[in-house]
Amino acid sequence: MSSPAPILRIAALAALLFIGSTSVARAKEYLCSPMTGQLVTPEGAPVPDTPVRRSWFWRGKRGEDSTVTDAEGRFSFGPVHPKRGLFERIPAREAVTQDYFADLPEGPFQFLTLSTRGLALNAETMGRAFNIRCRTLLDPYADDIHFGTCSLIGAEAP
Repeated sequence: MSSPAPILRIAALAALLFIGSTSVARAKEYLCSPMTGQLVTPEGAPVPDTPVRRSWFWRGKRGEDSTVTDAEGRFSFGPVHPKRGLFERIPAREAVTQDYFADLPEGPFQFLTLSTRGLALNAETMGRAFNIRCRTLLDPYADDIHFGTCSLIGAEAP
């Protein structure tokens, strides 16, 4: 009678390979791509020392991070990778909603909202580098791809 040890070793190796491959796949997925931005007044002057918040919604889960603009109104956010269960299946296209707010003296101002399909790097900007300039205190409108307040800067198509 043969020992079950070789079968157990093969099963353990297969499990390790599966876990490793799903970890690598997750590292290439983005709920939110890394991004940089600049917050300016309607006239184009920088908005310094202002808290900026990014919130996201995906699969019934919410998250948020924040930063503060520098003296030139610049801010940045790092990537947000999805956290999944080990055996969770990944649909081909997933919706992620992101909202960006500036906490101005006049009150919170939502300057951008995005809804993307898929978890690719820079899905928010159709593959371009996510670098935006956003104007405060304008009336945003959802019909514009960048919410009417933001524009991509220095972005070339891949």
